[in-house]
Amino acid sequence: MITHETSEGLLCIHQIDHARLAGRLAEWWGGGAVPSFEPPGPVLTAIRNHDAGWAELDAEPVWDPRTGRPHTYRTHALPETLDVAERSVSRVASIEPYAGWLVGRHFASFYEKHSEPAAKDWVAVQAARQAELFALAAERWPAGSLAPRVLEANFDWLQLLDALSLAVAHDWEVWEGRPMARDYQGSIGTFRYRRDPRSRSRRVMGRVTPYPFTPPRLAERLPARVLPGLRWIGPDPLLQAWREARSVTVEVVLMAG
Repeated sequence: MITHETSEGLLCIHQIDHARLAGRLAEWWGGGAVPSFEPPGPVLTAIRNHDAGWAELDAEPVWDPRTGRPHTYRTHALPETLDVAERSVSRVASIEPYAGWLVGRHFASFYEKHSEPAAKDWVAVQAARQAELFALAAERWPAGSLAPRVLEANFDWLQLLDALSLAVAHDWEVWEGRPMARDYQGSIGTFRYRRDPRSRSRRVMGRVTPYPFTPPRLAERLPARVLPGLRWIGPDPLLQAWREARSVTVEVVLMAG
């Protein structure tokens, strides 16, 4: 779950809704700054479903005793997040092996330098699965679609659109990515996001540089809930607040920076 404070209370967004927003951004991908996806279907499938494994854990808020708030994707314990990663890869791979490879690479990037043995074990198992998914993808797609530069660029762009969706869901002031692909030929650049000063809690406006989308200005809607209050004294009061929370819509507007 993604949460942030607003004047109305605590705004809560499901991970799968954040991923769907990333998928909508992916549908607009392909402006002057970047080429269209190759192959388009698997890349879109990976981006819009990359958090599919969060559905169970995210159905209702889980109380975090350290903060008195719902756990977020950043605060859940490692066993829970590894289960999420496992479900996400499995569900996407069952749709399309190429997409499953991308989602597996996405989650492995979180745990590759993790010090916990369970994380290291998951990454090791994932390496074998990645090889299996790559072999299956090679039966469906031409060699050019599986070239290393193409795979890494698609991975970069999954992470970019994941981050841009998070930036608007969190209503961040600024975000700057790591150096990542600008095309399939090896060109590298840095994408940046900045909150527009006209933005407000339920109409988040931001500018992206370089701008990777086809329309010069795009708008989408993101479902959310507003919990009255910011902290709760236990899991039962939090669940009661969740059941009484208002469903709202956050309008998202992205423009060239």
